[in-house]
Amino acid sequence: MRSIISKYGIFVAVGILAIAAVLFFCRSGTPDVQEYKAFVGDRDLAFFVDEETGEESVRSTHEIPPLPGKNGKPTVVKVLKVSIDGGQTATPHYYLKYTDEAKAELDSLQSGDPVAAARRASIERVGMQIRSPASGSTWVPFDSEEALALTVRPISPDGKDAVFVCPSKR
Repeated sequence: MRSIISKYGIFVAVGILAIAAVLFFCRSGTPDVQEYKAFVGDRDLAFFVDEETGEESVRSTHEIPPLPGKNGKPTVVKVLKVSIDGGQTATPHYYLKYTDEAKAELDSLQSGDPVAAARRASIERVGMQIRSPASGSTWVPFDSEEALALTVRPISPDGKDAVFVCPSKR
């Protein structure tokens, strides 16, 4: 384990910081999201998909996946989307959910409490899981080497980083 950390620690740290930035900007309610060139859309909203039915929905970014789907089972997960054309089109980059234990802890925290906010960040980091949107892909811990490969933002044909896309208010 120590050899993995010493060999890949910097990559894991960079990946964690990248995801933390995505979550922070997609969760914060700043009205003018255009000032953050890495994001388009409304950061109070997020894309979700029911893994069982494939049905996509837009919900508050503060909802903690997995959420109940049409069948009542926890099949609805958050989708982080990217765009390589400035937000004109968006494709799913990866799916995100939390372990059952992390979700229960996050659901129990009081919003607005600074101690709870610190605890929330710790739980999110440890309990987050992601996977590729490809059919049959497996969930991996966010702080794993596999997750690091999934979180690398694609590069557009003109060499620019892709932007993260949040839904727009309707």
